[in-house]
Amino acid sequence: MSRSTTLSRALKLRLESQLEGLPALLVEANEHALRRRPPTGKWSAHEHLAHLGRHHTITLERIERMLRERAPDLGHYSAEADPEWSEWAGASTRELVERLTTLRHELLHRVSQLEPAELAREARHPVFGMLSVPQLLDLFLLHEAHHVYQLLLRVHGA
Repeated sequence: MSRSTTLSRALKLRLESQLEGLPALLVEANEHALRRRPPTGKWSAHEHLAHLGRHHTITLERIERMLRERAPDLGHYSAEADPEWSEWAGASTRELVERLTTLRHELLHRVSQLEPAELAREARHPVFGMLSVPQLLDLFLLHEAHHVYQLLLRVHGA
């Protein structure tokens, strides 16, 4: 991947709008339906929502590390190994949506303050190698989209 030192218009727009449809999606299901796991035992819609929120905090922490350290190793994130995961998964859906909204605003605000030299900072991702801040954000948004899709499938019983 080539090093990015700016946030593209498309990346900014995705950061600003990708979660806009989430409230309408969630209104279609009650708390029980949101917490029901599929027969495969994979995550429920609620757990996908919790992961979306928690992943915001992880990404904010990763960006701060990238700004403090030279090419930090980001390591692999696993919800099951995360000591804070059970608290996130145990929160109400309403609380998760509130946290997610707050964290998205925090992420947008933080990223909008970064100078080109800060955006060019890099870190080592365990799968994708060296990533600049915009590349990390692009990966974050792709990962987020996957979980929104999984949430949609769970809400509709798929």
